[in-house]
Amino acid sequence: MQVQIKNWRCIEEVEFDLSKINIFLGQNATGKSSLAYALYLLSKAPKNGVEKTLNMLYGLDVGNLVRVESGNKVYPAEIKISDYHLKIDKKGIHIPDSKLKLWSDEFLLPSRRVAYFQALRFLPRIVREFEKKPESKTWIPLVISFFKPIIEELPLFPPAQIFFSDLNRVLMGYRIEPIKGSLKSLGDYLVEITPLMSLFTFMIRDPFTELELPAEISPDGQVDQMLVDLVLGRCPKESLIVIEEPEIYKNPVFQFEMMEKIVDLAVKKDLTVIITSHSEIIPLSIAKLVEEDKLKPDDVRIYYLTRSKEEPWTKIRKIEVYENGTLEELPDSEEVTARLF
Repeated sequence: MQVQIKNWRCIEEVEFDLSKINIFLGQNATGKSSLAYALYLLSKAPKNGVEKTLNMLYGLDVGNLVRVESGNKVYPAEIKISDYHLKIDKKGIHIPDSKLKLWSDEFLLPSRRVAYFQALRFLPRIVREFEKKPESKTWIPLVISFFKPIIEELPLFPPAQIFFSDLNRVLMGYRIEPIKGSLKSLGDYLVEITPLMSLFTFMIRDPFTELELPAEISPDGQVDQMLVDLVLGRCPKESLIVIEEPEIYKNPVFQFEMMEKIVDLAVKKDLTVIITSHSEIIPLSIAKLVEEDKLKPDDVRIYYLTRSKEEPWTKIRKIEVYENGTLEELPDSEEVTARLF
């Protein structure tokens, strides 16, 4: 898929192509999330509308996201994949035909997903407290009906609302049997759903003691991998998955394990996975999977993004991945080595 993005936030104009696994690397504020969110928006806008999607993603209207140069907004802003074209100009917003589809669905796992998830857990806690008092059980549906829409629909911390909506979508429909999954070295997890109230109880089993803990008090790395595993495992085939900073809360060894699972699901389900990252372990783990023939070089795209005072608009450079499992040296490696030695 050939992508072209113009006049979008810190992006003047970039062109690149997508494959199954796509990694955007670079220092902070170089445009990694801007690229990833632009692709999510392109897929989501025909269903939800541009303004609503942007409000959930950023808490801003479209006028605040068009590139500004010398104090002036630069139009048109465009996000384009082949003939699938979203355009914002002075006349308005032009979105793709809703009958056309690049992906079957789209899911966002933002960088603050664990914090959003933990904040959402207070609602089941309230219900459990009510259940301790039999005389209060009649009030439970009223409490749920009041708080649940507020939590799920009020964009208090964008893009929390998008995350809640996407996670809810992969969990709904599994109302009879609990959802079970394995986190390899991190243990197992279990998700139980209260059918009438659409509430979810998350339990994680420690891999060493078999002790089951609620997700609210489980280590953040286990919770995060559970969220990634749920979304990739339950999403429809041919979906778009955006994962910001999959390395958060995880040591280097587990980052390799996590990427192996992401790649396995992406290949089996023909997913398009967009990853933004600061970790060199992420591209190195991908190169290792290419070497082991678990992933083809053509299924990988790694891009390094830069910005500077001299060149304030995002520049994008492709990092080649070779069949023998090596890749071009990352610019950050050179700088880190120079600073250390």
